[in-house]
Amino acid sequence: LLDLYRGIDPLLNGGPLVLEPIPESLRGGRSGDLLTHIHGMVCVPVVFKNDKLGAVCLFSNRGTPFPSHRTDILETICNQLCVALDNARLYVEAKKSAAQLSFVYNLGNNLMTSLEMEELLGYAVFTAGKSLEREVCGVVVRPST
Repeated sequence: LLDLYRGIDPLLNGGPLVLEPIPESLRGGRSGDLLTHIHGMVCVPVVFKNDKLGAVCLFSNRGTPFPSHRTDILETICNQLCVALDNARLYVEAKKSAAQLSFVYNLGNNLMTSLEMEELLGYAVFTAGKSLEREVCGVVVRPST
């Protein structure tokens, strides 16, 4: 399917592409290929913020044309897929921000309640590393003079 997508990608200009029948040049000429018994296909690009992510394709082994309402439904599905992808991205960002705020809040709380320097520094380093998404974080303390 990746070879097929590479062949049709330049033809996807923001709208659906209906190929009936599928040209031999896109079939690849391999025996036992997935497309051997496929007569036609319709592909709709999945475009997110002007970035083409791929395409959703329907295949038919019948000699009848794809009804236009099915193409419309496929376009709607692709649009909803893009909305879902954006929602997932926003959810991850919100979750990340909430975790960072939680770390900072807990650090502030611990700074107010603890008088042990070693404990405070350890927690500060841990919190800074976690909130900045780093595996290693350190604190250098200058010796008192």
